Amino acid sequence: MNKKMIAMASILALAGMVQAATVSYENTVSQSYSTPISVTVQQFNNISGAYAGATLNSVTLSLVSAKESANVTIQNNDNVADDVEVYFSGALKFGTTGTGGKSTTAGLSFDDTYSVAANSVWGPTKLTTGVGTASQEFDSGLNSFIGTGNVGNMKISLLVTPPYSGWGGAGYLDGSTGASGNTIDASWKVTYDYTPEVPVPEPASMALFGVGGLVVALRRRYGKNKKA
Repeated sequence: MNKKMIAMASILALAGMVQAATVSYENTVSQSYSTPISVTVQQFNNISGAYAGATLNSVTLSLVSAKESANVTIQNNDNVADDVEVYFSGALKFGTTGTGGKSTTAGLSFDDTYSVAANSVWGPTKLTTGVGTASQEFDSGLNSFIGTGNVGNMKISLLVTPPYSGWGGAGYLDGSTGASGNTIDASWKVTYDYTPEVPVPEPASMALFGVGGLVVALRRRYGKNKKA
């Protein structure tokens, strides 16, 4: 085995030892909602530092937990009491905006019935949706996630039906249901899956591999001569 073959074998051996790894950045958001909430997410820095030279394989966007709250009011203008069903149907969207944006969406819902006296107003009472979770992995179009700063246009948006408040009611004979003070509570995480840069063997390591190969070759030759 010559030195060139030994060097190649050492490089292949080290390359085989390199495996993909992950690093995650996470945080929480808890604030009133009127427009999409901007979220600061660190880019994957493969230019300098601990991950220099690494290859980004995929990005996973996760809403670990998400919910929405509002102060709901029910007005019953009828002369009899009525049971009113209050509902919410919507979602939270977490990710980048614009052309080629990457995002994940967690469904949120609420459905309960309240008894409202005749000619009276129920509330305002704070109601909160159930907890929603979501996760989505992307392995292409990742350029916006690579760099030494923060991911641009990363936001959390409230998607609701009907628009505006998202809260509605049904069952009353004459009246209305309203909501105000929408609040978003969400825990998010961004996970980068990457492969570290393949290390190039140092001259001392190469020499060690060369000595090892030479010893093996001499042993084989010595064994053949002994048999003869």
